[in-house]
Amino acid sequence: MGIARHTRVEIVYENKDITKDIALYLKQFEYTDNAEDKSDEIQITLEDRELLWCGDWYPQKGATISAEIVVYEDGNEARLPCGTFEIDEVESTGPPNEVKIKAVSVPFSSGIRHDKQNRPWENVALSQIAGDIAERAKLSLYFDSDDDPVFDRVDQVNQGDLAFLQSLCQRSGHSLKVTGEQVVIYEQEKYEAKEAVLTLKKGASNITAYKFATKNLSTYKAATVEYHDAKTGKTHKGRFEKPDGSERLTNYK
Repeated sequence: MGIARHTRVEIVYENKDITKDIALYLKQFEYTDNAEDKSDEIQITLEDRELLWCGDWYPQKGATISAEIVVYEDGNEARLPCGTFEIDEVESTGPPNEVKIKAVSVPFSSGIRHDKQNRPWENVALSQIAGDIAERAKLSLYFDSDDDPVFDRVDQVNQGDLAFLQSLCQRSGHSLKVTGEQVVIYEQEKYEAKEAVLTLKKGASNITAYKFATKNLSTYKAATVEYHDAKTGKTHKGRFEKPDGSERLTNYK
């Protein structure tokens, strides 16, 4: 007879394992792994009838939390490291008394989000810009792309490093996220073309709930881009339409 499947969450707060300390109070753990542009997030919901989390155990904003989901089934153990996060918000509600700790993967303390920078970049590759920004934020860089565009000149004007890097990635067709103390840049189409690592089937897989949504508001069929090259005096135009098997980009002279 197989052993029932059960799951637990291991949590490390400021390099101290607090898994056992909060086990009796843990009501819910949520982990959101965003594909691009948004930070990964965790949310920990705790029962707080004794008001511990509003007093001596109050978590400090900016403190680091590492989390790992552990699943046990039939004598086997599977682990999903969620990464390292920084506490961004603490919310207390009641009755019943609860505390929600929300943390994000983009460290506020590094300055990568909020510190405004002014800097010109000339004849520099995307990977080099990303590497410099990651180093300044004390993060590592994982660059997984065969395409590493070189920019003749781009100006970072009163803009945070993360927002600036996001704009360059969007401009060059790359995806960006910060996770696990890393700046990650990759080609989304390359990853979408890979084999699926997991397939879930309705009615057959162990799915407790699901939700799908679609909308038509604020969607566009095509976009036209225009750029003036000050060096050559020429204006370049391009039109992008939803890929449908035909040519994706139409150039205009």
